[in-house]
Amino acid sequence: WRAPRWTFAVLLAALGVMGPLSVDGYLPAFSGISQTLGATPVQMQQTLSAYLFSFGVMCLFHGALSDSLGRRLMILWGLAIFTLASVGCAMSQSIAQLIFFRALQGVSTGACIVISRAIPRDMFSHGDAQRIMSLITIIFAGSAALAPFVGGWVFVWLGWRSIFWLMVIFGGALWVTSFRLLPETLHHSHRQPFEVGNLLRGYLSLGRDPRVLMLAIAVGVPFSGTFIYITSAQIFLGKHLGLAPTQFFWLFVCNGIGILSGAWVSGRIAGQLAPKRQIRHGFVIMVCAAAVNLLANFVF
Repeated sequence: WRAPRWTFAVLLAALGVMGPLSVDGYLPAFSGISQTLGATPVQMQQTLSAYLFSFGVMCLFHGALSDSLGRRLMILWGLAIFTLASVGCAMSQSIAQLIFFRALQGVSTGACIVISRAIPRDMFSHGDAQRIMSLITIIFAGSAALAPFVGGWVFVWLGWRSIFWLMVIFGGALWVTSFRLLPETLHHSHRQPFEVGNLLRGYLSLGRDPRVLMLAIAVGVPFSGTFIYITSAQIFLGKHLGLAPTQFFWLFVCNGIGILSGAWVSGRIAGQLAPKRQIRHGFVIMVCAAAVNLLANFVF
């Protein structure tokens, strides 16, 4: 990578932005999609569930595929499939079609998000990689807060299909940029053959390791809380709080500021505080915040 380091982080962050753009960006348009396609609230939730399920399953394989085929090739294929799936979403004439193309989006988005997090570890030592990841997370958090704002206004001005056409433009632009600028970061000597049997046995072995399980839970608990909120956001924000589509972003901004602040602090203390202690402090803050939230909901 010959350009300044921050531009490298921006490209990797943009690959990660596909996640919040695909999830948060179309939430304000749920009511419009439901009216156009004649979908029930449950069917609208399934457009999100299909995305998250395919995203989660394929994340088990994207890393191994990139270890075999290379990071660059997998990202280019992921971006191409995401762009085509976004075209399908924009042109869907039924809720079944939309659910199918949303699942296809989930399959492809995972490749870009997972591999964009592996690339810094290919290129930098632990401390530098953590600093790059912190910068990526800061940009990611900002985009997660911005996505519902953009999606809400695009929906109001141009209709819900324009949100997916925006994803087409974004995916196509990232494909061209990655094709021209992104180098292959996995050295040929580090490549491994892709064998599903070995991969599944490896996951089984990892699943028996208490330390790996605890690390997975440490990541999974915050993300599960985030996605429980996201999947219920349309009903919670639109129905119970009565917010207009252009107002959805306010509560996502709060979440984004929290993620951004944590990423900034993590980058500042990288190499100074043991990762296990950082995780412990994060959970203490999380438990306190959840307790205050529960109390506020109970009282008000």
